[in-house]
Amino acid sequence: MLTALPLVVPGGYWAGLVCLAAGGLLGLGRRRCHLARLTMPDRLLAAALLLLGLAQLISCLIAPQGTRGLPLVLAAWLAVPALLQLRSFPPSPAWWWGGMASGGLLTGASALWQALVQGRVRPDGVGLDPILYGNLSLLTGLLCLAGLSWALHRHDGRWFWLLVLGALGGLVASGFAGARGGWLALPLVAWVFLRGWRQGQGHLLRPWVRKLLLVLLLTLPLALYLVPETRVKVRFDEAVAELQAYVAHPETPSSVSTRIALWQGAWQLIPESPVLGHGEAGFHEGMARLVARPDSPFGSHLLGFWHPHQELLDAWVRRGFLGLCALLALYLLPWWHFRGGRREDPSGNAALALAGVLVPVAYLGFGLTYGFFAYPAGVLMFLGWVMVPWVLVDAPWRRPAAFPGNASGL
Repeated sequence: MLTALPLVVPGGYWAGLVCLAAGGLLGLGRRRCHLARLTMPDRLLAAALLLLGLAQLISCLIAPQGTRGLPLVLAAWLAVPALLQLRSFPPSPAWWWGGMASGGLLTGASALWQALVQGRVRPDGVGLDPILYGNLSLLTGLLCLAGLSWALHRHDGRWFWLLVLGALGGLVASGFAGARGGWLALPLVAWVFLRGWRQGQGHLLRPWVRKLLLVLLLTLPLALYLVPETRVKVRFDEAVAELQAYVAHPETPSSVSTRIALWQGAWQLIPESPVLGHGEAGFHEGMARLVARPDSPFGSHLLGFWHPHQELLDAWVRRGFLGLCALLALYLLPWWHFRGGRREDPSGNAALALAGVLVPVAYLGFGLTYGFFAYPAGVLMFLGWVMVPWVLVDAPWRRPAAFPGNASGL
C-alpha cells in the first residue's frame, strides 16, 4: 500500500502509514511491539518526526487555516508507531520492490489514460496536483531503477524486467504531467546513482543488458520530448521563454517571476518571527501586508499563493526555526543512516541504501521550486518511502525472493 496505491487511489497515500501505525499501537498494547527494539538511529528519526509534528501544531495554533495543517501533524506523529511496527515486523524486500514496480506501472497507465483518453492537458493522478503527481511519479521510477541491483544480486531476470517496466511507467507519468521542477533534481539524483551504483552490484549486468538500459535511459527522455501528446517540449520551451522574459522584464508575471517574488517575500517575513514562524496561514497574510504597501514591488497576483514554493523557506516562514530544524533532520538523517547510498551490504540490500538516500535527495531537488511538505501526500510518501528501506537495510533475510520457476540470469 505504501508503494503501489498512493498515486492512483483516492487518499491512497494514507492507507499504508495508517495501517502500520495501527499495528504499532496495537502491538504496544498487546506487548508484541517493544520500544526497546528501536535502535539509536530509529530514536533519532522518531525525534525528528515528533519535532516536525510539534512545529506544525504550533503553526496551526498561531495562524490557523481551518483544518488544513492538522493532517500534517497526524502524519508526522503516526509515523512513530509505524516505525515501531516496521522494526518489530519488517516486511520482505520483495514486497517493497514489487510494490514499487507495481506503483510505477499503475501511475504510468493512469497518466496515459488521463492524457490520451480523458484529454487532460496535465495528468494529476487522483486528488493531487500535476506538480505533486509528476514529481512523485518520477521518484517512483527512480526508485525502481535503484532496485535493479537487488534483482541482479538474485540473478532473477523477471524481477529485473518488472522493475525496468515500473521505472518506465514512472518516467512516462512524469513526462505527461509536465512537472518541470522535478527535472531540476535529476543532476542530484544522477550524482547519487554514480556514488551508489558500484556498491549495488551494477557490474553484474551482462554487456548487452547494460547497453540496452543505456539506450532506454537515453531514448525515453528524448521520446517524451518529441512526442507532442506529452507536451514535454511545450513545457520546456515555456520555461526557457519565461526565464528569458524575466531577465528582460522582471516585473512581468510568469512562473519564474512569481516564484522569485514569493521567495523574496518569504525572506522579508522570516525576520519578523524567526523562531515560531508565522503559522499555517501566516505566509498568505504576510504577503497581503507586503502587497498592500504603497511602495510594494509585489503584485496582487501573489495573493493566490499560500506557501512560497520553496521547501526550506516554507518550513522557516510558516513553522519557524523548529520546523526548519525538523526538515533538515529528515533530509540529513537518511544520508547518515544509509551512508550516502554507498552502504556495504553483502546480502544484496545495497539497493535499499541507494533507495533510502534517493528519497531525501530527490525531495531536496523537488523542493527548490515547490513545497512538498505543505501537503499530506508529500509528507506521507516521504516518510513511508524512507522508513521501509531504513528498517530493511539492517534486517537479516533468510533467502532471496524469486518468481516461481527457475531464476533467469542476466
